[in-house]
Amino acid sequence: MPKLTRILELVLFDFRHSLTSMRSTLFIIPYFLFWYLVFNHVTVTTLNWLQSAPGLFFASWLLEDQKLALQLLVDRSPTLSIYLFISVAIMPLFVMFASNNPFSSDRTRGAFRFILTRCTRNELFLSRFLSSQLVVLSCITITMLWAATLAYFNEEAELPLLLRFSSETFLLLVFYSMPFVAFMSMTSALASTAIGNLFLAMMLYVFCFFLILWFQADSDYAVFILPSGLRTFLFDINSTNILITIVALCAYTL
Repeated sequence: MPKLTRILELVLFDFRHSLTSMRSTLFIIPYFLFWYLVFNHVTVTTLNWLQSAPGLFFASWLLEDQKLALQLLVDRSPTLSIYLFISVAIMPLFVMFASNNPFSSDRTRGAFRFILTRCTRNELFLSRFLSSQLVVLSCITITMLWAATLAYFNEEAELPLLLRFSSETFLLLVFYSMPFVAFMSMTSALASTAIGNLFLAMMLYVFCFFLILWFQADSDYAVFILPSGLRTFLFDINSTNILITIVALCAYTL
């Protein structure tokens, strides 16, 4: 049985190493720069256009659902809705770059034989998964607070409604990131280098995407080959959809 204290030590060590390594810095800086550019364009003028007839028509075309577009941009905070929509869209690529090296560098350096003398293989895999998830969680937390602060100063909704929508969005994004972190952990166990793992993960993801296109004409359930098939449940936030989404994403992760 894995020991929780040893897993916690490994998670904290790997998390600290991830934050101080050059590889993570090269990812984190462009990531926050991207969100700075996004939030810098989320002005009152932009939000007013999105809530106008042309903006709602554009959002309806993107979401393929006029009712959902009205719900996100009019009934809820448009800034948080934009954040949710973009986060769901970039999550696969974001996680691939954020956690592309859980095991590959250890295999290259031959460090596994030293690590496994102090912990079991299951403890190592679980701790690396959790440390990668913690890096992703930290990035989501900061950008979520950033988006919520902008929405508050733009006076897009009352504070209790903003807090509720922010909490629901944060919860869904955290669970949505988990299958992709697990996916990167799986491919990292096969690849010998971090770059090779990134390439392998992208190829497998594209392969699954083409499988969806291939079988979609025969089955509506083909979209659920990837977690992105749950995007309708992610955007249409209510108690039932949140429960369905969390259970489904946990199943994807397993």
